[in-house]
Amino acid sequence: NEIEKSHWVRRLATELSVPEESVWAELAKFVSRGNDEHTVFEDTPAESRGHTRIEELETRLVGALLMWPEKVALLAGAPAFGKEFFLSAFHGTLFEMLKAGKPVGVGMGQGAEGQMHDLMFRAEIAFQGVEKKDAEIVLCARELYKERMKGRLSELSQKIKDAERNREAEHLAD
Repeated sequence: NEIEKSHWVRRLATELSVPEESVWAELAKFVSRGNDEHTVFEDTPAESRGHTRIEELETRLVGALLMWPEKVALLAGAPAFGKEFFLSAFHGTLFEMLKAGKPVGVGMGQGAEGQMHDLMFRAEIAFQGVEKKDAEIVLCARELYKERMKGRLSELSQKIKDAERNREAEHLAD
């Protein structure tokens, strides 16, 4: 839909404070590389694009902390918030480096800088227009914590069910 495309290009140009022509030029490059033009304006949920809610929350949180390292202090009282808490080892390592005040990305191998820039870019987009960034970061961490706890409870529930089935089978064998 050309009208919708035009609307979003204008809005993006305004948000980024760049000429509309620049956005159109980048869009043309994207489409000319063989990408489906409809994916540019995709508004489907993250799960259907292959990213889980946890991955989206991790990306947003770590990206925001890379942009504003001083905000790590907001998570000081968060229970069990460490490297092992993240599904992505890369995100967990970055979080630990930020938390310890170490130089971020040093010794993380080739491509780490590009991944960090990608995280910051995604966070910049996510936090565009958000006035209370501190509250948003804390909320993001809380939601990530909830999602991880849901996953862990689900795993425990399955283990309990499996154990109950195994005991039941042992009694039937007697």
